[in-house]
Amino acid sequence: SLCRANPDDIALNKLSRRVRASGILYDRQKLPNFKLQSHTSAFGGEEGREISSKEFKGTYLLIAFWGSWKSGSQSALYRLRRFRREMKAKNLEVNAISYSLDCDERELQRIEKADSVDYYSFCDFQSFNSPLVLQWGITDLPFFVLVGPDQRIIATGQDWSRDIEPKVKKVCL
Repeated sequence: SLCRANPDDIALNKLSRRVRASGILYDRQKLPNFKLQSHTSAFGGEEGREISSKEFKGTYLLIAFWGSWKSGSQSALYRLRRFRREMKAKNLEVNAISYSLDCDERELQRIEKADSVDYYSFCDFQSFNSPLVLQWGITDLPFFVLVGPDQRIIATGQDWSRDIEPKVKKVCL
């Protein structure tokens, strides 16, 4: 009700998102269903292809939420690429989704080209108002969601070294 009474209060809206996000995604939870229209793809340039959570069953999936305007986001794309390389070296299949919260299409294309994005990429140019971002309670960037072949969440968090890497080493590598 405070947010409705003060819709322009940025700090209040941010606090409200954080409160609503508390506990939305947690370890061992089944991945909530989602459908996205890919922005770019290494799979034959299938821009606009609809992808859903169901098509990643049986493989590891790493989703990286990022924005070119947010520090740490470049390293998120690097970690995503490195994780895929490490998994491939161990003959484990891993899929990845780059979920950009950018609002500038030219900047997004520049970053994806510079970082050689060769996996699914999604951006609806709505930033933190993107439906999945709101539904999953993503409040800061970068943010990672690692999902196992059983479609259960293995790890989530903003800090790769603290939140994701220890679980990756236990479960995947």
